[in-house]
Amino acid sequence: MSDWTMNGRADSESCKNDDKEGALAYARVSDPKQVREGQSLEAQKNWTAEEAEARGLELVNTFSDSAKSGTNFEREGIQKVRDEAEKERISYVIVDELDRIGRHAVETVYYVYELREDCGVKIIVNEARDVLDVAQYQDLSYIMNRALASQASVETQARRAEAGRAKNFTEKKWNSAFKYVPIGYKENDDDNWISTEVTEIGVVQELFKNFIGSDISRPFAETLDKTPTLTEDFGRQRLRNTLERPLYVGEPTTGFVDYTRNDQSKEETTVIDRSLRIISDETREKALEKLKEIDEYYTDAKEEGEDVESLVSEHGPEPVVDCSEIIQVRCPECDTEMMKNGIREWNDHIGRKYLCPACGRHRLFPKQTEMDQLRDQPEDN
Repeated sequence: MSDWTMNGRADSESCKNDDKEGALAYARVSDPKQVREGQSLEAQKNWTAEEAEARGLELVNTFSDSAKSGTNFEREGIQKVRDEAEKERISYVIVDELDRIGRHAVETVYYVYELREDCGVKIIVNEARDVLDVAQYQDLSYIMNRALASQASVETQARRAEAGRAKNFTEKKWNSAFKYVPIGYKENDDDNWISTEVTEIGVVQELFKNFIGSDISRPFAETLDKTPTLTEDFGRQRLRNTLERPLYVGEPTTGFVDYTRNDQSKEETTVIDRSLRIISDETREKALEKLKEIDEYYTDAKEEGEDVESLVSEHGPEPVVDCSEIIQVRCPECDTEMMKNGIREWNDHIGRKYLCPACGRHRLFPKQTEMDQLRDQPEDN
């Protein structure tokens, strides 16, 4: 971090002097709706150019991102703004609205803070009608409130979208919740639902039978070996997902929930359709019990071999997540598997950013506190 001077600018060789008041402009649109509402890239660029001229600033460069979500800070344009602010003699970044920079509160505030601390750059925002300086408490408070409001708007939109998917699923619209049709089923030609695939029913029943009777030391590999009719891309994770699906007893279920009904206790949405049954309730219970036994078996075997915690302690969290398909980073909000969304470096720590494709939640893993906790784990006696 740089040391601060009395006027709030960072005293660093990477920061620029005030001999020349230079500015960068940034514009972003995420969807056609924003263009229709007058927030097109062209409209934003025109305003930033006019604002720079009105303030007597030299507009050094203009960057933009098109069809990019504000929750993702790996955008090319926003990264170029940061890079250019370090290289050029820049005093300001001009944006139409603060949410053009980003719609994730912490990421947005941190980005603006880095510009100010590392490069002495302030923000000019149309909506504020003034220069925003995070070194000033009033401006920092304004930026934080606007960033939180923007993120809340995104989360509200995500919940509404989830509610819509859940409602469509109850109306038997399969593609509202799933991108593919599981083994044993096919898409219907006359509606948006699914039905059993006669040629695959026997394969599914054989799969469950083989799994229930498999050796607990290698159940997934043995089940796949004994069910040769499965496709080559049918791996262990897909096998486990298949075994856990209530769909096979005629109860198709999705993790999308209509929270607009104020039922916060619900964690999933289920449609009862017994025409989709392929296995009996007894077979499903046996499969779930076998999965439970497997989990307990590997938990009890910790002291005899490697476990996730020891692997993480030895190799770090990221390599462990990368090397195994059964180890996942899941969203703390909706339990959806999160996807990689760039990295973040600070101090001596490197963490990977993850994004939930379902609800838009961001998560850094591992956090510094998580790394500290892993390092502080007591050794087994």
